[in-house]
Amino acid sequence: MQNIVKRAEEEKRNIAAGNPGDVDFIGLVRKFREEHASDAMAHETDEEQPKICIVVRKRPISDKERTRKDHDSVSCYHPVVWVHNAKLKVDGITKYLDHSSFCFDYGFDENSTTEDIYQHSTMPLVEFACSGKGGRSTVFAYGQT
Repeated sequence: MQNIVKRAEEEKRNIAAGNPGDVDFIGLVRKFREEHASDAMAHETDEEQPKICIVVRKRPISDKERTRKDHDSVSCYHPVVWVHNAKLKVDGITKYLDHSSFCFDYGFDENSTTEDIYQHSTMPLVEFACSGKGGRSTVFAYGQT
């Protein structure tokens, strides 16, 4: 009985935080994030900008997704973006996550500001194009940008 009460309280906290999905899967994602939060690298680097730079910015979970009771299933720890796929074991009861990782030049989470993203991805291109050395640059933005 106490376990049911704890689960209901956890569900209320998740809903209040804007993440209304399955309590067990949300808990598994939270545990993954706690274990991997220190894996994130700083966005600052002394390395020369590559000729092609791939930048990913995670968007927050939408109202439509909240209505469907989807849970937040993407974690960004620069330069790696993780997608957590909720699964059931063959027994049909035991829940687990399958994690897929994707490495980019820059990975930004939903709390990153537009200024952060501009500073690391676009500002070097503007500086290069304005350097007077005949440089050209292009920014291609796709998605909800």
